[in-house]
Formats: sequence, structure tokens, C-alpha cells
Amino acid sequence: DQGLDTRTEVYQSFVKHILSEHESNIPFSLEQRALSRKVERGLCKLAYLALADPEPQIQKVKEDLAYDSLPEEVHDCLKRFGIVNQILDRGQHFFFFTHQSFQEFLAAKYLAEEKHKIERDQVLGERWNPKWEQVIRFLAGIKENQILKSILAGIDNVIHSDLFLGASCVPEVRMIDK
Repeated sequence: DQGLDTRTEVYQSFVKHILSEHESNIPFSLEQRALSRKVERGLCKLAYLALADPEPQIQKVKEDLAYDSLPEEVHDCLKRFGIVNQILDRGQHFFFFTHQSFQEFLAAKYLAEEKHKIERDQVLGERWNPKWEQVIRFLAGIKENQILKSILAGIDNVIHSDLFLGASCVPEVRMIDK
């Protein structure tokens, strides 16, 4: 118990631990910390791109997607930290997120960056697609009231879908504005 109140905070703390503290055999110099940040950004991008694919790659991601979309120096490091593993399935190589929720959390971190606002708006526009459900909850935990307000801003439908989605995001938000 380190004052972590939401699932988002637990995932953030865990990812930070895995990427910066867990590898005790690596001396974390400034150079290594920079590489660790690149790996985290790479994992976030990979998680999002795999989910955003027209045929979503959930948990099991084609290796080609990683190699085509990430810097070369990040490729060799992806497996080292234990968030993804490399597997061989029917003669093809894949990266496999050790748990689907890691992929969803990392995709939310990617979307939370201001430079990805267009992608974030697209995801919120597709909020009823099941592949985005947990991503949006994590996103609410990261961006807090901004996401809740975005969800609740429009005219809701007769079954109050936006209200229920907003309510499902509330446990991830520390402080809610009125």
C-alpha cells in the first residue's frame, strides 16, 4: 500500500517498477533510463496500434507491427522487462502482452499524450466498441475529469449509455469536478 487508490495508479506504479527498477542486474545510468523511457513509449505505441487495427490484435501482436512502427534500438529491449514475450505460433513470430490489461493500460498512456489528441477523440467516438472499454477507463484514470467531461458532453441516448460509461470510469478518477 503506497497510497495507490485506483487501478490506473497500480498499473502505472507496476509498469514504472518493471521498466526502471526490476532489472537489478542492469546499472541504470542516464543512458539506460533514456532507453527505458523509449521502450515504454514503444510499448505504448505498439499497444495502441495493435488495438486500433481494423482487425484488432488483442494481447498477441504480430512481430511485423512492432518492427515496422518502433525504433530499431527498442526492438531488442521489448522482451527484457517482462511486459511482453516473444512467441512462435504456426511458424510466425508474435509479441504477447503478459496480460491483456497491460496492453489496454499502455494504449491509454499513448492516447493520454496531447500529441495523440486526434487518436484519443477517435477512440472516444468509438467508445462502444468493446476493444476500447478498459482503455477508456484507464484513460479516465490518467486524464481524469477531461475524459469524464468528454464522455458526458453530448446528448445522451434514451438508455443513458454515456452516463453509464462515465459511471464506470469514476473509480479510476481521484477527484471529480462538479
